[in-house]
Amino acid sequence: MVTRRVVLGKYNDGFTYGMRVALPGHDALTEDSNLGSFSFDSNWNDIVQVAQFGTFTGPSWHQDSQGTIVYDGPRTVAFTDLGYIPYVEARALVGSAIYDDYVPWSTASTGNFGVGAASQRGSIFFANLPAGNVVLYLVYKVPITSG
Repeated sequence: MVTRRVVLGKYNDGFTYGMRVALPGHDALTEDSNLGSFSFDSNWNDIVQVAQFGTFTGPSWHQDSQGTIVYDGPRTVAFTDLGYIPYVEARALVGSAIYDDYVPWSTASTGNFGVGAASQRGSIFFANLPAGNVVLYLVYKVPITSG
């Protein structure tokens, strides 16, 4: 099967011009770029397509009799498996303010650190989100390449 990963010029409809970049195994000329198989289409209204977004609240926790931390709720958010590990963004949400590069409720004495979201296929894992604190998360239709 021949696939064209990049098209620059006239699209398959015969009159639309632009640039499209398909993910591996998809054809940039013949496939619909709104179905999640593209990383870029110059005709999109937004530069990046969002698969899912929402808020997540850090669960409370307690220590069991051996001193092991046990979480009283999930530390993951599920989303539809896109067939790859997507880029995920998580930002602190405090009242009506969204914090980009730091977390105002960080407990670290050396400064503020990120939320600690780990993107996986079909889920996001929040490692160090303090109990009761809220993050805004976005799952983008952009694959993370491994090296």
